[in-house]
Amino acid sequence: MTRAQVQLFVLVGLLFFLGALVLPALAQMREAEGRLQSVNNLKQLGISMHNFYSAHKRMPLMGGKHPVAQGSTFFHLLPYIEQDFLYRMAEKDSWAIADSVIPVLTDPRDTSAADYPYQKLIATTSYAGNWQVFNGKYTLLVPDGTSNTLAFVNRFQVCSGTPNAWAYSRLYTWSPMFGYYSTAMFQTNPRQADCDPYVGQAIGPIMLASLCDGSARSVAPSVSPLTWYCATDPADGLSLGNDW
Repeated sequence: MTRAQVQLFVLVGLLFFLGALVLPALAQMREAEGRLQSVNNLKQLGISMHNFYSAHKRMPLMGGKHPVAQGSTFFHLLPYIEQDFLYRMAEKDSWAIADSVIPVLTDPRDTSAADYPYQKLIATTSYAGNWQVFNGKYTLLVPDGTSNTLAFVNRFQVCSGTPNAWAYSRLYTWSPMFGYYSTAMFQTNPRQADCDPYVGQAIGPIMLASLCDGSARSVAPSVSPLTWYCATDPADGLSLGNDW
């Protein structure tokens, strides 16, 4: 082996070594940046919920006509997340703008909707509202306390072929909600074949959520199903576990 070949061999080995160090670090950096952006999105949703309440003295419905427009929770919140023009363009029906992609409703880490046919017709979201809160029964002052009750959580844009359509205004699997069909624990990065559209999905190692007090936080997968249920139900009268 010539000297040049030895030098080339050493250089290639060094590049592989550096790649093994750098690539995981870059992946962790992208995860951290995406998580921060998603937390900011959830905070905006929490604030918009409070602003909606201040204007209407009631919570936005998960689906239906409220106050005068037919739409989902996210549709009713559009004027409070700097999307007033889009809200007015819908002319009181969210389905008219169902193909509109809204950045604040998308977690940058969520790749579940890539090349999905529904995306050309129905824009999806990486978040879901708590039907237990947005079902028309409660004001902002939920019985169990705003800091103990979930408002929004992560949910895959597409889960086992089911789109999480932000503008869908009926109580159906396409609706951007959780806590309606099931109050079971969220999933953590499930495969599409194992994805349950009835619950939320953590995008990354932990679940991100917005509470009814407007704050955003992470929830570890180690939290118990009972604690998660208590945080989902706004009026069960139970205290959250020490794992919260």
